[in-house]
Amino acid sequence: DALNTMAAIYNLADDRNKTEAVYQDIVKSDPNNRTAMLGLARLAVRDGAFEKAKSWLEKAAKSDDQRGALGVEWAVIHLMNNDVPRARLALQEATDLQPKNLQAWAMLAMVQMQQNEMNEVEKVVLPKMEKIAGTADDYFVQITRAQLWMKKGSDLSAKKTAREAFIRASMLRSDIPGVKDMILQLDIAMNDQAAAELHARQVLRTSRKHALANYVMGSLRLQEGSYGEAEDFLRRSVESNPSAAALNDLAEVLRRVRKFDEAEHSVRQALKLSPELYVAWETLGSILLDSNKDLDEAEHAIRKALDLYKEDLRINITLARIQIKKGNVELARKTLHQIKSRQSELSKYDQDEMALLIDQTTPGRNRKP
Repeated sequence: DALNTMAAIYNLADDRNKTEAVYQDIVKSDPNNRTAMLGLARLAVRDGAFEKAKSWLEKAAKSDDQRGALGVEWAVIHLMNNDVPRARLALQEATDLQPKNLQAWAMLAMVQMQQNEMNEVEKVVLPKMEKIAGTADDYFVQITRAQLWMKKGSDLSAKKTAREAFIRASMLRSDIPGVKDMILQLDIAMNDQAAAELHARQVLRTSRKHALANYVMGSLRLQEGSYGEAEDFLRRSVESNPSAAALNDLAEVLRRVRKFDEAEHSVRQALKLSPELYVAWETLGSILLDSNKDLDEAEHAIRKALDLYKEDLRINITLARIQIKKGNVELARKTLHQIKSRQSELSKYDQDEMALLIDQTTPGRNRKP
């Protein structure tokens, strides 16, 4: 029991290698230890080693004669293999044989949502789960409600309801880090900067290297112009998990502090991970322009950004900057005129940039090339 507890603690701390070593030691001394075998199966699933996971699950099944006992574990393996019908069968069997297993019910609801059976989840499964739990204030009930509202709609009200449920689930089970990620993602989607900072700081108190929380803090500091702090947060995010968004924002920070070579390397990494990330194409164009590199490639990058997403006004500002640098002042004036009526939507940084460009392209003004 002490060894199993130790392994569970390591697992919560995300110390994968130590967790596996402890479970392996348990199995050596107790070949029928079901907890250790399930632990090794779950680690294998996390690693994407499905055959290994299946092997451990099959061994664990032999040590337990209760039918449906491992339905959740089998369902996870089927889902990781994108075999939704088999996952659903495993979970239906698990809920039939263990009707009070809320984890199995929650996973069955997730599968039903994947199959667009939202009405069934809302009207049948969730009320059944609340009845089993004896309260709506249960982790599995709240996590199911959160997922349902995320699936139901993309409007602000649906996102708020989903976030409230995720926050409550996180309070009920603070040991599950993935829930905190969902809260932060909803903060970002709702553009709720105050909540994003609050939730990111809460996560960073217990997990300093948390990739998403560091990304959120870095992006907020970037918007404020606090480039030193922004760089520190974004570097930590990239070191923990090099996402395209974090790599792009790091590149933008590095561009603004004129570390052009490093900025270019970072944004090209972002584009390797996510070639359709329009903002990274804009960042690349800006870096190539500011570092006096290939202006044709810079313009190509900006045109690519516009092809992907025309609504971000900052792209037109960068395009105008390139056109001025190429000597096409009249063209730059037209580009800026297209967005002049909407310039109040821009950040102060971009408004100042635009004001400078308008001054440079106004006939009779003392322009800088």
